[in-house]
Amino acid sequence: AIDLRTPGKEKMELSTKSLPLNSTGGVLQKVKLVDPRRWGDPVKHYAALATLQVGGEALTAKSSASSRKVLVIFDTGTTGASMTASLYEAYIGAARQRAQSGLSWSQARQIEAVFDASGPKVIFSAYVGKHPEYGLGLDLVTPISQMTWAEGSPAKPFEDIMLMGLGFL
Repeated sequence: AIDLRTPGKEKMELSTKSLPLNSTGGVLQKVKLVDPRRWGDPVKHYAALATLQVGGEALTAKSSASSRKVLVIFDTGTTGASMTASLYEAYIGAARQRAQSGLSWSQARQIEAVFDASGPKVIFSAYVGKHPEYGLGLDLVTPISQMTWAEGSPAKPFEDIMLMGLGFL
């Protein structure tokens, strides 16, 4: 569970046990974590598979019209998002296209990670613009020059990697 609503009382709780009920008595949604070490990652990161939306539209795969699968690594040391170079180029291209279709640049570059979950899909959105409590922009997006462990790894179910930072959580 992640709760960043109150500055100075931020909380992130990761658990292998069942999650508690939320305030309305319902079960909290769960994102299925994956262990990226099976694809060559030397570290056991908290990670999940997702598709991305940019400016409200799905980012498509390189070789087809289906949604692009991304390994999302939850990285509390990152502010916004860092992504592999090919994903960054696709992101920038999609944002420019959305801006040309009439969206503002802030709307056009909005990133959402859509995770399959135990119930309805779970969506993490980047906070765009100056944060009212923290006083800075959390929506930085940068390319990663290389993720050598992912290059040439066997039969991975994703095309790219994104480090998802606190601007999403």
